[in-house]
Amino acid sequence: MGKQTPPLLQVRGLSVGFGRYGRGFRKSSLAGVRDLSFTLNGGELLAVVGASGSGKSLLAHRILGILPANAAVGGQVLYEGRPLNAALAKRLRGREIVLVPQNVSYLDPMMRVGPQVAGPHAGREQKEKAARVLAGYGLGKEVQGKYPFELSGGMARRVLIATAVLGGPRLVVADEPTPGLHPAAAERVLGHFKEMAQNGAGVLLITHDLEAALKVADRVVVLYAGQAIEEAPAASFASEAALQHPYTRALWRASPAHGFEALPGTQPVGELPQGCAFAPRCPRRGPRCGEPVPYVQSGPGFVRCARAQGQAGGAGRQAPPAPRRAAPGEETEKETAQKNGAAAAQGKGLRAEAVTFDYPCGTRILECFDLAVAPGERVGVYAPSGRGKTTLCKLLASYEKPKQGRILVDGVPLEQCRGYCPVQLVWQHPEQVVDPRLPLGRTLAEAGAPEERLMNALGIQPDWLARYPAELSGGELQRFCIARALAPGTRYLLADEVSAMLDLSTQAQLWSFLVEECARRGIGLVAVSHAKPLLDRVCTRQITL
Repeated sequence: MGKQTPPLLQVRGLSVGFGRYGRGFRKSSLAGVRDLSFTLNGGELLAVVGASGSGKSLLAHRILGILPANAAVGGQVLYEGRPLNAALAKRLRGREIVLVPQNVSYLDPMMRVGPQVAGPHAGREQKEKAARVLAGYGLGKEVQGKYPFELSGGMARRVLIATAVLGGPRLVVADEPTPGLHPAAAERVLGHFKEMAQNGAGVLLITHDLEAALKVADRVVVLYAGQAIEEAPAASFASEAALQHPYTRALWRASPAHGFEALPGTQPVGELPQGCAFAPRCPRRGPRCGEPVPYVQSGPGFVRCARAQGQAGGAGRQAPPAPRRAAPGEETEKETAQKNGAAAAQGKGLRAEAVTFDYPCGTRILECFDLAVAPGERVGVYAPSGRGKTTLCKLLASYEKPKQGRILVDGVPLEQCRGYCPVQLVWQHPEQVVDPRLPLGRTLAEAGAPEERLMNALGIQPDWLARYPAELSGGELQRFCIARALAPGTRYLLADEVSAMLDLSTQAQLWSFLVEECARRGIGLVAVSHAKPLLDRVCTRQITL
């Protein structure tokens, strides 16, 4: 018999933590990944899903060898049977092993798209290949001559992906590659990853988006608080009954298609409770859940649950019909129309009147555009990338000025508003709108002392206030940005893909809070999203750009 070929990637008992100093130079340890194990073969697409802060990006950075110097790493990572140490990772990085990063700021702002994808010294053949790859992601010749700041968030993300996969790598680590992408573009990107796997590459898809992962993945590993709590074939997610861990079932029920059910509580941060990390939130917890729980094979996969071990399924339910959930005290369509008409008659509301906007390069994004949002109304904005959704938000929040037309807030031109702006924008990429040099408590205080009620509702942990932005995930940062935007002076809230970086359960929890908060305070909400089912759930009406 010949020697058996080792798996492309093996992760064995991986742990990643960080040493940090608090007041009085007291040193503490912050664990991010705990006892993580899985295998990825060539020709396979493995999805790793979990909430923000569950350790997904830390896993990616360990594989690529780009963890910060203060990281404490345990366990083992093997690439084709060889220990993937720092020296080997450096030699293979960008060649055999590539990262599709989560943050679009990885793009060089001073280099045009074409040379950035092909390489600054690329020959004709390489440039033509880069053009073909970009075209495969729906980015034509006109995009190659643009700078990153001229692209929409979705277009910039596709450029990042094209740059990473151009060379035909053996192992692709895709860290949140689809947030901000229109469903058609996301499907194209994921389809390309699937094609790479079918051609022999190993693809590790790290994502919060369980629904997207299930379209292409062979297997799914679910993380919670840095631990793997379930691994199952993608086919097991066709119904709740085939899933074994209560948290995995909660993710399934949180989908807009399966009820949009929010899971109370938050993922633990720092020191875990004794036994199962999910036990404090689990409706099925019992005495055995306070004891250490191993990760064992169960049925076609693995599970870390005292009540599920040895079971190949269990009680569950099929997907119920998914009518839109009405918010507490929500009016009928007739009542909403009457209220909006009365508000307009009194000059109230956020209005864009005949707005036209051109970028300095001459590209026209909006032309004679009208929009009216009444106090307490929730308006969804849906469109593919590049249609001007984010630009519209910038105009409504006074970050940009229209070439023609005007923006009115309760009958007053927006430029005449002084002091705190009554229109607040929550951006798609929170890492770009917080000062990396300030602890997050000071960032939150920029709009005044935050209400404890808001902090609790958004799951902001007290010890996060002393951390810096680099010490939190993108989804955790977004909660700070939402709390900052909901200061007492806010009358209209613009939410630009605010939940794109969050897992399904946290999305349901966040939007339930936003709908109730806006209804309670009479805040007009503009929700921008590529997810039409989400807008169907939370908005009173929708427009398409």
